[in-house]
Amino acid sequence: MKQQTQASVSKKRSRLLIDIPIGWRLAIGFLLAALIASAAVGITGSQQAQTLNVESDFYQSLLQENILLSTADSYLQLLNSTEHELLGELVSPHPSQETIQTDRNALQGLMSRYNTILSSYTQQQLLDQHPDQVALLSKAGYPVQVTLQRTLAASALRTWHIFQEAQQTVRQKIAAGLFAEAVTLERLQVEPTNSDALSALRALIHFNEELVVTMRAAVHATGQGLLVTIPLTALLAFLCVGLVGIFISRPLVRRLLQLLLVTEAATQGQAHTRISVIGHDEIAVVSTSVNTMLDTLAEDKAIATAYEQERRLSQLKDQFILNVTHELRTPLTEIYGYLELLSAYPEQLDTLTRASFISYAMNGCNDLMALISTIMDAKEINAEIAPPHLESCSLSRLINELLNGWNPQEMEAHPIHRAVPESLLVWADQYYVRRVLRNLLSNAFKYTPAGTPIVIEATLSEENKAGLRQHTPGQVSISVQDAGPGIPPGELPLLFQKFVRLKRDLSGSVRGTGLGLYISKQLVEAMGGQMWAESSGVQGEGSRFCFTLPEALAENEVEQNRRATASGAIS
Repeated sequence: MKQQTQASVSKKRSRLLIDIPIGWRLAIGFLLAALIASAAVGITGSQQAQTLNVESDFYQSLLQENILLSTADSYLQLLNSTEHELLGELVSPHPSQETIQTDRNALQGLMSRYNTILSSYTQQQLLDQHPDQVALLSKAGYPVQVTLQRTLAASALRTWHIFQEAQQTVRQKIAAGLFAEAVTLERLQVEPTNSDALSALRALIHFNEELVVTMRAAVHATGQGLLVTIPLTALLAFLCVGLVGIFISRPLVRRLLQLLLVTEAATQGQAHTRISVIGHDEIAVVSTSVNTMLDTLAEDKAIATAYEQERRLSQLKDQFILNVTHELRTPLTEIYGYLELLSAYPEQLDTLTRASFISYAMNGCNDLMALISTIMDAKEINAEIAPPHLESCSLSRLINELLNGWNPQEMEAHPIHRAVPESLLVWADQYYVRRVLRNLLSNAFKYTPAGTPIVIEATLSEENKAGLRQHTPGQVSISVQDAGPGIPPGELPLLFQKFVRLKRDLSGSVRGTGLGLYISKQLVEAMGGQMWAESSGVQGEGSRFCFTLPEALAENEVEQNRRATASGAIS
């Protein structure tokens, strides 16, 4: 009980110290040291306390100005990016009025905030408000700091006004509907003036940072002078000040260290940390200001992120529509080609050929309908592939049918090497297998240079080759090898994800939805197989896309397996 009472009293004393302003705490400490040491020590301590008090106020003001100027730096950069987004939306084929209005409001808000910060700084020159600091700087040999600050502040204000005039001209062009001229003015005038304003602002920020070092050097020089003047007095005072300083400075150091850690974390982009505000002194005021600044930065960052996400989604939507249109063209061309032949040569084609063409056209229609259905299903994050209709399929027959209906021009441009045994059967959905092979072959034709071969290969698993299966089905490995540019190794792990395309294809002539490989992998896995890609990324070595399917036993093997099972049950 006694220990709890002592702890409570100690906590109240600590809280009382925190509530006392820093200047008063330091003054009390130095006063105690002066009374204990001597009158001379008291005079020295009083002078030193006054210097430190002024320095503390100066650092507090300087920190607030640095915070505001850093915030202004962020606003100026956001102004440039938001202006780009607004003009990009205005010249787009289908501009969104809501997005345009949002960007305009954001621009107006950012300009207002930046103008407020810059005006406040220029109207309250930091050094002009601290004549003691000016005298200290002049005494220490730094008389040009005040003039330099005025010059840099004037430069920041002048470049800001020029930037405002350039933006006003762009807004007039936008209001007149001259969007192309607005874009040109933005590139030729707004961007350079924005860079000038940003450079001037950063020069001012750098000046403030250097001013801290300069002020510290001036204070240090003053302190050295005092020590040289009265070394004996300082020595006596040091013992007393040391004892009092430990008692007084511990809470200050702890809180200032927390302030330092939070501000350093904020400069590294970790704006989620906040300072615990304790007491009502100057450090508490600075901590509150820093927390407010961090909240503002977090809000601005969230707004910028939302703008970027909205712009990215709009781009993905337009690209996806274009890619889907391109992908639908292949089966439509195939269907139209066979129907055109049937219409143009009704008498010349025999019954078997007509039936074959009709079958190919129907297969193309089925593939087209399935592609549309799969694209609609793929828009759902958790979409599931329909259960496959599994049956015994001849892999060689499926490949031959698919290639027989392929575009003759592509077939002539690329020799096809097939290494698929006629007797090889898979337990799979024929339609699903055709879709997977169609996608892989379509990619191979797209990326393989004319005249280079495309290899289709199918083999049994190593256990089956060694004759170890004992009439039980194994796995069949199917691969499509091309001699194209290959796939960068860093992009291989992302290749089978939804809407993912190679970076080089985003600006190239090769189109795609980014769904082909994703859907193919889903189909293969639905049939009990696996799918992967192999590539070194070296030009000319190409890529190899592989997938596995369960083997389907021939009828004689099924009968042998059934008899072996029955015999084992009888024994």
